[in-house]
Amino acid sequence: MIETIRVLSIEDDLDIIAWLRKTLRQISKPTYSLTCMDSLAAGLRELQTHEYDVILLDLGLPDSQGMTSIDCVRQVAADTPIVAITMLACDGARPRRGIEYANTHAMMRDPALLLAAIGTALAMKVYRGHYEMAE
Repeated sequence: MIETIRVLSIEDDLDIIAWLRKTLRQISKPTYSLTCMDSLAAGLRELQTHEYDVILLDLGLPDSQGMTSIDCVRQVAADTPIVAITMLACDGARPRRGIEYANTHAMMRDPALLLAAIGTALAMKVYRGHYEMAE
């Protein structure tokens, strides 16, 4: 089991970043190590030099919007699970395989939604690894 989950947040909203820090700091097991970047370009540079267990990716960044952001992150960190954070409604649609979605407003009302999205993203990575080994 992972003792510390390394999380990269690519998010430009300071209120959301503060909320993420506070929320993840309150959890004792597993612990979370949170690194925050405020633009896609900064996040991509960070991913070129550091590994993370999961990426929290804002889909409304100043330098990139929507699925383009996911595609750019996938080019640098193809195997790292992504939780796409969006202000838009998350109605269960999965436009990209292997991506979890979390609505910002709902997540901030109920922090369990953030933890569930991170847990699901990590579990999907483990499942994909077992599936690929079986082929």
